[in-house]
Amino acid sequence: MYLELLFQSFADIYGEYLKVCDSEGKPKMSRTVFVAEVKAGNVSLVMPCKDQCDLCCVHSQGNVAEDVYHQHKERKESAQREKSRNKEIDFNKFEVGGMKSIKPTKDANVTNICSLRYFRDGSLAFKLSFEEEWQAMPMGRRDKLPKSKLDHHNRNSHSTVLRFGLRIAATAS
Repeated sequence: MYLELLFQSFADIYGEYLKVCDSEGKPKMSRTVFVAEVKAGNVSLVMPCKDQCDLCCVHSQGNVAEDVYHQHKERKESAQREKSRNKEIDFNKFEVGGMKSIKPTKDANVTNICSLRYFRDGSLAFKLSFEEEWQAMPMGRRDKLPKSKLDHHNRNSHSTVLRFGLRIAATAS
């Protein structure tokens, strides 16, 4: 258990203890005994870094039952596995509103594209209408976007001409 930030040291806590004992007329402990009792009760002044959740912090101090902690740990690991699975799945999902505009250049073959989809391997797919199926973007073997380019397009607001002749103005999400 951690005390409020009102106390900067055990001397401050002991001073408050003395005031309470005086006002209530109770006998006082020596400072050494008082500090030993406070520490024996797992009370501390310094808050740990929040690398862990509250239950994990309390468990590290020995103040929570093992079965409760193991249930918590299983739920936490399950959530982490689900999150990593979702990251893999979400990368290939179509994001509505991710592009400000798709403007074709002089190539007449790409004038009707209404949506683009990026894949992890750097290839692209397109739709001419939202009801149609995805079609592979015709590109040469060396015309795939590197992964770093894909990440760059998704994170920053800028305009870039890709090798297949579309001008894409991406917006930061």
